[in-house]
Amino acid sequence: MKKISLALISSLILLTSCAEFQQRYDANSPEGIECTYEAKKGAAAVQATGRSGLNLDQMFKEQELFNLCMASKRANNPSTQSNSSQSALDEVIKQTNLRAENNCKKPELKEYYSKTGCNIPDINFEHLSDTSKITPSQRVAMQKARALADEINKEQRKAHRDYGGAMGNKIADLLDTKFAPQNDKNNLDLYTGKITWGEYNQRRKDIFANLIDAINRLR
Repeated sequence: MKKISLALISSLILLTSCAEFQQRYDANSPEGIECTYEAKKGAAAVQATGRSGLNLDQMFKEQELFNLCMASKRANNPSTQSNSSQSALDEVIKQTNLRAENNCKKPELKEYYSKTGCNIPDINFEHLSDTSKITPSQRVAMQKARALADEINKEQRKAHRDYGGAMGNKIADLLDTKFAPQNDKNNLDLYTGKITWGEYNQRRKDIFANLIDAINRLR
């Protein structure tokens, strides 16, 4: 079974590959079954511990991972993009995603990533229910974290334009005109103390969900 690459999210988001979305999938299709398996496995691997009863974090994470996988499946339809361009795009996404994951582990960024998820599916109930506001030391860490994340986002958008063809340009345009401004405002509102960490994290999830929906509606 080919391993699924959950490519969409950077900093805040890992971007998916961007071939034409000509084939639709559902949960009962081979792709849907594979994505269901991958989502359950991924959610179980990061399941929060120390709770009894129904684990809402795992339920939400599983759904998000399933949506990510399906979006990646749609975007990676090989019939709509040359193998060489697809391979080049996949390699850029892979390498930048690895850098993003490593950035989240840097000690100097701990104060930021202790309050939010490295990736959107990592945002849990504690993050969403956090009523505190950013502290001076957290602002310092946030500035460094967002600078690194923005750098990765720019590289991924460029890769979509360079290797993704018409659909890649549509996705990059969407990210430039809609997602990036929303993300910047969310970061600024947290940084200036207008919103709590919980509100910040909920916005991250909402912006991400809207982005996935917008990408899936691109034709």
